[in-house]
Amino acid sequence: MVLKVEKRIPVHIITGFLGAGKTTFLNHLIRSRLPERIIVIENEVGDTNIDGALVVDRADSVVELTAGCICCSLNEELFEVLELIAARHDQFDRLVIETTGIADPDAVPQTFLSDSVVERFFELKNVICLADACFLDDALRDTDEARRQIAAADIILLNKMDLVAPEQMAGLFTALSGINPLAKNMVGQQGIF
Repeated sequence: MVLKVEKRIPVHIITGFLGAGKTTFLNHLIRSRLPERIIVIENEVGDTNIDGALVVDRADSVVELTAGCICCSLNEELFEVLELIAARHDQFDRLVIETTGIADPDAVPQTFLSDSVVERFFELKNVICLADACFLDDALRDTDEARRQIAAADIILLNKMDLVAPEQMAGLFTALSGINPLAKNMVGQQGIF
């Protein structure tokens, strides 16, 4: 007999280019969802997790994964953390995963959609991609990851719009729609939307 979980934990995956404002957005998201009990999985490549130290202390728990990019290896560390969260599922209202700026996010949502054990405890709500309005053209020209992050998103948050000329806006939205015409596009500045 399979144990039925009364309430699955909603999951939001935040992705985006290096410097697009993911951690700033994450902090605004945490503050806006208070008094919810939010657990954050912060993924960095390397031994030192700089972004984890920047996440506001209002998150109930911040788990730092530094053993590699979760999108590339989907290493056991992610599954171990999800297992620990599932065991304490009644202690959290929401899970937010912030991927690295070089992430190819396709594999991370698949974890929540194709693994029956994970799917029993977690409900993927959306994949949010932050894009830097100032460097969108450069990122799309220079990196495959930027295109994949936009393509995988349900919501694209075009950040730092206060730093670009108004006449550039139409071209930015055309570029985003050309990659992902189904995503909801939003604009913001300083991680606020």
